[in-house]
Parts: sequence; C-alpha cells; structure tokens
Amino acid sequence: EINDLPSETVEELLRYIYTDNSQNVDTYSQTLLAASDQYQLPGLKLNCEKHLGEIISPLNVAEILLLCDNFKCEALKKTALAFCGENHSYIMKVNLSS
Repeated sequence: EINDLPSETVEELLRYIYTDNSQNVDTYSQTLLAASDQYQLPGLKLNCEKHLGEIISPLNVAEILLLCDNFKCEALKKTALAFCGENHSYIMKVNLSS
C-alpha cells in the first residue's frame, strides 16, 4: 500500500515499472522524481531530471534546486545553478511575509 504519493503519480510509477515508458513525465515530474528516488528507479529519475532541466525558469528555479537537494540530482543541480548564473537579473527574491 502506497499512501505517501498522489494516486496519479502511483499510476505513472506503475506504468513505468511495467512498460519502461513514462508518457506523463511532463505532468508529474516533481512527484515522479520523488517516487523514482524512493523506489530506486534510475531511468525514471533521469527522465524527470531531464524534463525539469528543460523547463527551468526564473519562477521555478528555486523549487528545482530544492528538489535537487532532496533527491541528490547533481546534473540537474548544475543545470539549475548555471541558469541562475546566466539569469540572475531575472531571478528575484519574493517576500512572502507581506
């Protein structure tokens, strides 16, 4: 019984396990990344990392860096840090306490 993942993620996880194919990585990349790390599925993890690396933006780079730290995604971390270096003027700190 898997209680710590959304049902859609579990469905995609099972699809990957049975078919070695992940058609909806773009939709569930963050939760699939967590699941692929938890269940030690390096191929799925790589697919998720690749997709996240392709969609890095000033709005999501901080979240992607947190995912990298949580799930040991060194290649994605390098990509995200390079993005930060190249786009530092577009990345702004938002004060959430206001």
